[in-house]
Amino acid sequence: MSIPIRQKMAFLPEPTTGFSVTKFCSKADLRLPHEIVSLSNGTRLHIIGLSIESATNSKILLFFHGGAYFHSAAPSHIPFAYACSQLYSTPSQPAILAVLEYTLSPIAPYPRQLQQAIASLNYVLTLTSPSNIILVGDSAGGHLAMSLLSYMLHPDVVEDPSLESVQMKENENLRGLCLISPGLSIDLTGASYLTNSSTDYISSDTVHDMYSNLTPPSATLADALNIPHLSPGNAPAEHWSHLPVSETLVTIGEREVLYDSCLEFVEKLKQSGARVKLVIGEGEWHDSPIVDSMFGLKEIEGGTGQAVADWMREMGSVDRGN
Repeated sequence: MSIPIRQKMAFLPEPTTGFSVTKFCSKADLRLPHEIVSLSNGTRLHIIGLSIESATNSKILLFFHGGAYFHSAAPSHIPFAYACSQLYSTPSQPAILAVLEYTLSPIAPYPRQLQQAIASLNYVLTLTSPSNIILVGDSAGGHLAMSLLSYMLHPDVVEDPSLESVQMKENENLRGLCLISPGLSIDLTGASYLTNSSTDYISSDTVHDMYSNLTPPSATLADALNIPHLSPGNAPAEHWSHLPVSETLVTIGEREVLYDSCLEFVEKLKQSGARVKLVIGEGEWHDSPIVDSMFGLKEIEGGTGQAVADWMREMGSVDRGN
């Protein structure tokens, strides 16, 4: 007998994203300021590191966690994201971390998560200028980040009245975009799905299940290949022209099943004129910086994690905005 996915979730022994954030912020050696913002559509956004009152014109790292849209943020997600925000910070312009607690896909079907991503970006835009904001997403969070940017570039493609407009002017750019092992394509025919199947802990089945949860009942996975906000990796290079981001970093593991799809996507971004840096982690698998910290290793040290750290410092080296 098949168990419905909602019933399966009831037995999952994992904390909510909000619980993981609260637990991290309340650690005795940190005691970080933590405020929860309830946005107009019921979305919860966690503001960490500074009070909202003192966040005006600050640098902001807006984080979308991975987990195939099926899992909450892992306990290792939050310290990793916070470490990134601190590397982006400078004495003259501190950074705060904003963590989106989006609804998991078995509870609310897509595009609910895109709706929430839009709301979270619009909120942080009320605190600071776009040139102070870095958008970070790992795995499914990388998919959500690119879905958001696709919508910003081509809002008319998504016929959904529940999606509000992003409050950025046409000539404005976000400071940066960081994608860690992003899951961007429904196309599961890449060679790395086969060659790296024995070296990665996720599989084509994992990616298939994620997209099955995202695709509306009226569409098939084949249909979704041609819907940019569902399968951004399959959108042509010209779709990404005028990407509203100043600098982009993409990291992938040499041994992950998403390897080929990530390489193809980076090439499309470059063809579109975007400024993109690609870092390939030798011997690494999917989401290595997050997995490493899950097993007790330092959050950012070596490999693609070190590349992310160096990039965050570079992004923070020049004060912007005001």
